[in-house]
Amino acid sequence: MKISFFLISIFGTIFLGNCKSAANNTIGQNDTIVKIQIINRTPNHYIKSDTVITIHDDLAEFSHQFKMMKEAFNTNIQSNFGFYELKVFYKNGDKDTIDVIYTVFDGLVIADENTARRYKNNDMDNLMLYYLRNK
Repeated sequence: MKISFFLISIFGTIFLGNCKSAANNTIGQNDTIVKIQIINRTPNHYIKSDTVITIHDDLAEFSHQFKMMKEAFNTNIQSNFGFYELKVFYKNGDKDTIDVIYTVFDGLVIADENTARRYKNNDMDNLMLYYLRNK
């Protein structure tokens, strides 16, 4: 009986922790996204320097990836290989700016410039590169 209570307590804590970190992410959650601009600020010159996305299905894919971001703590973004700047424009006229940073020690880190929070989502990199290469 004590073991069951212990396991339920552990799983409950993990579940609530995950819900809390996902709830803190407000990028793309408050209003309809109408445009995303991706600006390449990396030394990679084999891809475009910037691109603008306005097609609904493409914006929906980014919105899904924004929802998948998990908050990250204790990340070092000072040592990095450059970043992509994403400007997210909403129907109501608001704008969010996030940086997708290639860090030396923590891999890909997504920094929300509006709230100073940091997130992880490695799939965001593939999605951005797809649009910088092909669209």
